[in-house]
Amino acid sequence: MKKKFVLVSLLLAAVFAITACDAAQENQVQTGERRDTWLFDEPLTVTMWIDENATFVYEQGLFLENALNEQLNVFFNIVPIQENMDERLNLALASRELPDVYFGINLERASNFGTLQGALVDLTEYFHLMPNYLAWAETMGDYPYYFYTADGALYMLPNYGYGTASNSTLWYYREDIFEELGLEVPTTDAELYEVLVAMKEAYPDSYPLTLRNWFSVFQPQFDRIGYQWGTSHDMYYCNDRQEWVYAQLDPEYRDMMEFLQKLYVEELIPPHSLSIDTAGWQELIYTNRGFIFNDFQARVDFFNAPMRQENPDVTFAYMPPFAGGSNGTTKFNPQSQLIINGPGIFVTSDNIEKIITYFDWLFTPEAELLMSWGIQGETYDYDANGNRYHIGMVPGENVFFDLIRTFGFFQRGFYCLVDPLSHTASVASPEQIYAVQRVVTDAGEYRIPGITFSEARQDRFNVLNASIKTLSDEGVGMFMTAQRPMSEWDDFLAELRAAGLEEFIKLHNDQQAEINATRSN
Repeated sequence: MKKKFVLVSLLLAAVFAITACDAAQENQVQTGERRDTWLFDEPLTVTMWIDENATFVYEQGLFLENALNEQLNVFFNIVPIQENMDERLNLALASRELPDVYFGINLERASNFGTLQGALVDLTEYFHLMPNYLAWAETMGDYPYYFYTADGALYMLPNYGYGTASNSTLWYYREDIFEELGLEVPTTDAELYEVLVAMKEAYPDSYPLTLRNWFSVFQPQFDRIGYQWGTSHDMYYCNDRQEWVYAQLDPEYRDMMEFLQKLYVEELIPPHSLSIDTAGWQELIYTNRGFIFNDFQARVDFFNAPMRQENPDVTFAYMPPFAGGSNGTTKFNPQSQLIINGPGIFVTSDNIEKIITYFDWLFTPEAELLMSWGIQGETYDYDANGNRYHIGMVPGENVFFDLIRTFGFFQRGFYCLVDPLSHTASVASPEQIYAVQRVVTDAGEYRIPGITFSEARQDRFNVLNASIKTLSDEGVGMFMTAQRPMSEWDDFLAELRAAGLEEFIKLHNDQQAEINATRSN
């Protein structure tokens, strides 16, 4: 499915800018009388559980929630939960004491609570009430199907824009040190190696390439860097071959592993790379011992702002992706933009159709404007160049979090469509704004991000995945840290095959074939 959504992103941004609410609508205040913007004559109260982020906890009474109250006549009873969400959901299912909506459904939960337990509403059965959503989905190619389960059901509302700028993981480098040492930005893995060697010679205590989250569940670093070699990590959907493949079988993956092993042996990456936590990773960078990394775009100001208090010359800047090996790409991996979760409705709700009407409103230009910027004169305005900015926001290392804490923008439970540039456009540094702009120009192709299985295949997947994942992680870790020589790579692949790898791959492709057949009907 060779689809690009860069153009769609630009077109959507243009449409939303043109169709923004007029000043009178933007500045309406509740009078107690029937408002033209209300969705319902009678107030609708929605009980919603959310997976709360410990960094920006839910706070009642912030601007965005109040605006939804006043403009739509929709109110929320939010139950924030930070831990044991699946356990809470299972207990609620057993007692049938469920909320109306749960925000945090992903493909695994959709398959479990929707397909297997029948506890979630299949939104496809209510598309007659969702004209705005259908109009949006029509412009998005295969993207909306990423949120469907294997049985062709849509148990969660898709989202778009939130991950484009705030969640993209890009390459960054210490521009000031490159200038100091007379180094050029690398365009290939060979050039990257030469740069790392030069930096290590100038700063012997450093580990010039400092990366974290190699085995992350969300998007492992192996997948991010593997993209530069034209591969991925573990199971991934190959656009060129139109099938699911296992990355470690790709010759490009072996080449990447050989490169990483060389960096490890020469101490160009930290010796504890595979176990380093976020605090340890940050400490290396803060103390001028890490100079190149791949991480979220917000990290530009996160590091530059505090480090410049001691050294004004410190400049982390966007680094164009390098092509790894002979089949590499100079595009960055866009998969981190894909936040495959959203809100879903439990079948026990008394207000299913009304909530779906609200869900459909979330795919209007008015909703995108309110969810991203708010109300003109109250939360945003225009500068002399005609660009929007959030009122009262000051550039710094935690701007993105400040927007959430101040206005409630991008809080879990309160976004579906958002302006991709609204996260940082008005308050970020020039370096970070440039990085966000490159999100659009330098993004590669999306790949199908995940797959759910029929009940029979799910059981077999669980058995095979447990053994293959353990074997793979242990082997990859040993090769990267030179505990196992690359001459044993073929032996490693044989071990994976003996654990059922070929059946595991076939399981994915058989399921994908059924999914494709369902969608073509």
